[in-house]
Amino acid sequence: MDPETSCQDIQRCQVCKLQIADFFCAYCEAKLCKRCVGAHLAEDPEKHRIVKLLDKYTTLVLPICATHSQERCKNYCQQCDLAVCTSCVSSKSHERHKFLTIVDIFKRKKEIIKNDSAELEQEIFPSYEEIIKQVKFNGKRVQEKFEEVLNDIEKQRKIWHQEIDLMVNALKDDVGGMQKTQTKVQSDHLNRLQELLVEVRQSIQRNKDLLESLEISKSLSYYSMNSALKRFPPKLEISVPRFIPKAIENEMNSEKIGIITGFCISNQEGGYQLKSQSGVVPGGSSKEDENGENIPKEVLNEPQIITTIETKIKGPKNVACTNDGNLWVSGDDGPIQLFKIHAPVNVSRLSFGAINSSVILKNVTAGIRLNSIAVNKTGHLLFGTVLSNTISIYKENETNELINLKSWSLLSLCITGNDCLLVCMTDAKGYSCRVVRFEESEERQIIQYDSKGKRLFSPGKTRKQVKENCNGDICVADFYGRYVVVTDKTGTFRFRWSESLNRLTGIATDTQAQIIVATAYTDILINVFNFDVRINIIDRNGHFLRSLNISQKCTNVITEVGLDVDSEDNLYIADFMSTVKKIRYMKHLNQ
Repeated sequence: MDPETSCQDIQRCQVCKLQIADFFCAYCEAKLCKRCVGAHLAEDPEKHRIVKLLDKYTTLVLPICATHSQERCKNYCQQCDLAVCTSCVSSKSHERHKFLTIVDIFKRKKEIIKNDSAELEQEIFPSYEEIIKQVKFNGKRVQEKFEEVLNDIEKQRKIWHQEIDLMVNALKDDVGGMQKTQTKVQSDHLNRLQELLVEVRQSIQRNKDLLESLEISKSLSYYSMNSALKRFPPKLEISVPRFIPKAIENEMNSEKIGIITGFCISNQEGGYQLKSQSGVVPGGSSKEDENGENIPKEVLNEPQIITTIETKIKGPKNVACTNDGNLWVSGDDGPIQLFKIHAPVNVSRLSFGAINSSVILKNVTAGIRLNSIAVNKTGHLLFGTVLSNTISIYKENETNELINLKSWSLLSLCITGNDCLLVCMTDAKGYSCRVVRFEESEERQIIQYDSKGKRLFSPGKTRKQVKENCNGDICVADFYGRYVVVTDKTGTFRFRWSESLNRLTGIATDTQAQIIVATAYTDILINVFNFDVRINIIDRNGHFLRSLNISQKCTNVITEVGLDVDSEDNLYIADFMSTVKKIRYMKHLNQ
């Protein structure tokens, strides 16, 4: 029988390829016959390790030293976390280091791999299987719900007959866009989970291979994926929109046919759990929200003005605090300035659109007012102009369009706690107003109506300021309606708050989930407007707590006041004059 071409043959020497192999070199991993062993050892007796072929499967293969390539490592340096040979142990580079035998480390690693494999097989893998099964099931239910919504719209279409087909198609397009978005998000989420499941399978197979392997170097290079794989991705929560039909009236428009509400896509951190921890894997009950509370504080009896910043920006202003203690200020005629709060208050360290500035936002020209500014978690500035249909971002000395609102016009914007963007907008005619949540420039939620299909916000193109509270509530100061509208994070109406007939001029929220509302009224005395700003503080449930009075005089009617609160609960007030006041209005309970 020709050993070179035979499909079945006994194990032969890999040197002469003729004689039966009786021995095995653990260093070269070569099978040897008795005749070839001597020649093999003659090359370097100390390097090679000859064992009987039958002992091949029980003989540990020591790793080659990284420093001395001709030697095998029998020890492990604890300080250097490295396998070392005898020469390394006696070298100065490992002087006074502690060593363990490589076999002890090998056994420890094997035990870790064994435990990880058990956890992967018994907990992590079954958990992913259950999660994917539930996500697929939920996906079918979502599609069924969407079909129900589309069927309801179709029924309403028949009621209104053929002449309103265009309006109905517009509504269906809206639902189709939402469905497409949610389907894409759900598909991406499912794909990610399936990718993770594949990683779990691969980790199990890798660990099995390592457990069967006698090569120490492979075990030494092992790193556990269990911790990463146990950190399940945020659970995808999808709120399927509902169609609320309305009675036929004389005036024809799409809102008269019906409205779409409840569109929402959100990710819930901690939504998935290990099967052994939750019993029911997806979605075990999540932990109760802490309502965003930090260190307990209370309102000061008298507010303290910490500093006054001279901006030289006149007219109504917008302010936005940054995470590093700076303050952005924009004004009536377009300039945006960044002030260092701890620098001299009359010095602007960085100025955009100002005289002799080295950086200019080219799409902000004189006479165009920036009606809203915000700073995201990475410190980049977002802004929009009055009734524009675009939102821009300034980063790395460049200004780029971030979002195009298409047929809608911007009223205000703010950044949320998870770095999403809330945008309050109105349609071209000022008939409808809504708040839209954007994540990476894509719509994730629309808030426009309550559960009965009534408008949450007053119509018109008058200013409305939107802020997110730290408990997730969405707060909108409706200047025309003279009230604050508050919904929860899903867009469900919670309450309205107003102070008599006084005009709302600004809104902010703090770390205690309190809502700070600026109201104003004017009295004409000797041709001078005496303007009083009253800072009202209400709790997260709309209960009035107290007012802080801050008064000043001016010769113009103030339409609004820029408000913002930094991470230390310092209040910034930008009024019609050229100053911005930094005010301390809270203190710790133990002070």
